[in-house]
Amino acid sequence: MNLLLAAILRRRHLIVTVEGWSMYPALSDGDRLLVRRCDGTGPGVVPGAVLLVARPDGQRGWSLTAEEARRRGSWILKRAHTVAGASEPGLAAGSVYVVGDHPRSEDSKQHGFCPPHLVAGVVLRRVSAGTATVPASVLATATARVPTMISATTEDRKPSR
Repeated sequence: MNLLLAAILRRRHLIVTVEGWSMYPALSDGDRLLVRRCDGTGPGVVPGAVLLVARPDGQRGWSLTAEEARRRGSWILKRAHTVAGASEPGLAAGSVYVVGDHPRSEDSKQHGFCPPHLVAGVVLRRVSAGTATVPASVLATATARVPTMISATTEDRKPSR
């Protein structure tokens, strides 16, 4: 029974480790997070949620297919700002405008809306806090607003599984 439960949980959830500072002050380098896998839609993909999304390609942005994203295996954590509805012209329903909490984050400000097929999961909670020291350059440019969903930092590199 316990093995079956563990197998089911692994199919639906994963643990990621934050690497980098683009979600500072909400998430910090080294934080470990519990993420519920999703197909880019459904419960939890709402404004304010922290999402695990495919890292945009430097040249093509978020024009990757879901298969290309899985093959690359490069993921980032960003906060959902806006989720497009079915009536939004030129956007797939469920496309998400994602932003990092740190002002120097690479996100939808540079790449536009992230299509729903590149959203891999929704952060449920922090499992453990990282122990990295915040660099002075990050502190100097950190935003004053502290998100209410999670209190900790991320990205500019990929979270690991």
